[in-house]
Amino acid sequence: MATHLWSHIRDIAQNIYRRHSSQRLATDGSEIEDSGEDGLHGHESKVNSGHDSRSKSYAERTLASMPSWPYWFLLAVLAAIAFAFGVQATGSFFRTNLIAEVLTKDGKDFPHGQLSYSVDFSPLPCGNTPSEAIARGCHFDMVATAWLPPRCIDTELMEEFLSEHPWRFYADQQGAQRLPDDPDTLGSYTAGRIWTTNRWHVAHCLYMWRKLNRAVVHGWGTDAESVQQHHTDHCSKSILEFHELDGLHAYMEVIYPPC
Repeated sequence: MATHLWSHIRDIAQNIYRRHSSQRLATDGSEIEDSGEDGLHGHESKVNSGHDSRSKSYAERTLASMPSWPYWFLLAVLAAIAFAFGVQATGSFFRTNLIAEVLTKDGKDFPHGQLSYSVDFSPLPCGNTPSEAIARGCHFDMVATAWLPPRCIDTELMEEFLSEHPWRFYADQQGAQRLPDDPDTLGSYTAGRIWTTNRWHVAHCLYMWRKLNRAVVHGWGTDAESVQQHHTDHCSKSILEFHELDGLHAYMEVIYPPC
């Protein structure tokens, strides 16, 4: 669709240029006729400056045949319109152009194509308290343990994460006071740390990496925590050092990252 639109715009610009050039040539023709009449009374001066006149006439015709600034201005405006239309049609600049192709002899599929990703993070889109987050239409993302706008929550991935294991959360490290499992209710707990298992911490790290990967491949929005180098380093080291996966040695930190 974008190719046909650009071809149509180019045809319009070329037609305008042809009409403009025809008008210029008609003007040049009338000037030549006028100079011919003057030549009946000044033949001697024309002979003496014949070379200069021919050079000047050629230069003037060359300049006259060149597109003038209205042509280039119109072409730029039409190109901008086509550009904006293309953005609206595709929906986003951050969409990638990856397709699955078999690139190895063992038959494995790998993404192939152009990949680019860029996003401008909005600072504190959900405020910095649970009440502010709820008032702004945000929800608690159990994968990122963060209050985020819907555009930065991978709902499908979060549902998979919650169904992966019967996660338990507690108000104390001894596991005496269990907290609700509902994401928004859990994210609104501010009385202290939210304790959970090392198994949950490992799953959190792995799913955060999956969230980032899916965001890049599909061109989705994501939170700043998932792309933070410090968080990636922390997860890598923690996974290698973890022991007693079901022990209550980890805790959840509720955050309000940019998105």
